[in-house]
Order: sequence, then C-alpha cells, then structure tokens
Amino acid sequence: MSAPLDDTFGYQSVAPAERQRRIRGVFNAVAGRYDLMNDMMSFGIHRLWKRRLVRTLPATGLIQPASRVRWRFAVAAPDDRDAAVREFVQWAKAQIDAVPWRGTGVETLDMGSPEMSATLARGEKFLDLVALLAALLAAVAVGIAARDFASRH
Repeated sequence: MSAPLDDTFGYQSVAPAERQRRIRGVFNAVAGRYDLMNDMMSFGIHRLWKRRLVRTLPATGLIQPASRVRWRFAVAAPDDRDAAVREFVQWAKAQIDAVPWRGTGVETLDMGSPEMSATLARGEKFLDLVALLAALLAAVAVGIAARDFASRH
C-alpha cells in the first residue's frame, strides 16, 4: 500500500516540511537550465504554440475581469538596496490594490522564484557578450580607419 501524497517524496516517506524542502531543491537545481530542457523535450514546438496563443488569445474572449489569470509585475531590482526601487514597489502595490482585479501582484528579486533570478543572470551574460562584441567591432573599425588615414597621408 502506498503512503498518502503529502507524506512521500519519490518512493520515500518523509515529513511534510522535508518534502517541501526537497521539492524546492529540485526546482532550484533545474532553474538555470529550464529553458534549454524545455526546448529539448518539446523540440522547440512550445515556442510556436506560445506565439500562436499570444496572437489568437484576444479573439477568444477568454481573458475577462472574472478570469483566474494571474498577472505579475516583475521589478528587476532587489527592493531592499535602493530607496527609489522600494518606493516604486510600494507605489505599484498601491495602484494594484486600488483596482478590484484579483490575481495581480508585484514581484521583486527578493521574493521571486529562482527561475526569475536565473533568467536575469542569463540576460546579464548576454548583454555582457553584446558589449564585448560592440567594443571589438569598434576597435576593428578604428584600426581600419587608422590604416586608411595612414595610407592617404
């Protein structure tokens, strides 16, 4: 006979608090490679589905004020380090509270999921690479211009 769902992790019987810790550990372990794993498992088809959904969703009329859709306003800055960010988050929460829509909230890096932090880290690496490429192209352009100038004079 199997144990109840809330007492198991895999084939082991564990306390609910331990189960929650282990599940969070699994999510933390895959957060950095989630997009790659999703691409590999679906052969990239999920990207086509998402594009089609975004294109056709307004025509369906499924999203209405009573829908159970959750909207998250992501603030990509830790709100405990900067007074301006903290002030903005408070303002945004007040604006959301003033509207009677359920399922709307503000999420910062401090309260966000590891997936959000991993995505921002990947974005930062990408922008670093773009900056390096731009500097390299600028250096090549300066070298070509200097060579042309030297050959004319």
